[in-house]
Amino acid sequence: MDSERVLPTFIYYFFICKRKLWLASRNIDPCYENELIQLGSLISESSYKRERRQVVIESFMLNLTAKLDLLKTGKKGIMIGEVKKSSSCLEASKMQLAYYLYFLKTFGVEATGILLIPKEKKKIEIVLTPQIEKRLMYTIEKIREIIKKDVPPKVPWRNICNKCGYSYFCWS
Repeated sequence: MDSERVLPTFIYYFFICKRKLWLASRNIDPCYENELIQLGSLISESSYKRERRQVVIESFMLNLTAKLDLLKTGKKGIMIGEVKKSSSCLEASKMQLAYYLYFLKTFGVEATGILLIPKEKKKIEIVLTPQIEKRLMYTIEKIREIIKKDVPPKVPWRNICNKCGYSYFCWS
């Protein structure tokens, strides 16, 4: 486990569940037989087929990795997209997309982001503002604190736990 490496998924999980974040940081995969995980993958794979998809950018110097769902260039410049199955975890999704924008900024690439929720026909534009960047830096610091711990954080049961691919680690 690399306690310095913060993956985009970690940003998302930080806002969803700190235990899920800790488990993912140990390369413990969720149960991929979970119907909602399969549905999310299907939606991501089958939506926006005409766009350039699954672009992976890595920086070993910065110890960062980004796997972009969509990448477009046009009159407005570079736009990256993140596809989600629903808007139920909107804050987590926005911050994950902000992480991608920050990552590109470290390479000197200015981009805007768009959160795509095909099932709900929603498109939400995200711009990396100084306030969002400051919040992102705080989030990354907190994530590193969590993943350095020897044991996963205790979390309360919530309704979202019923749908989680990691629930067998928490409630079995």
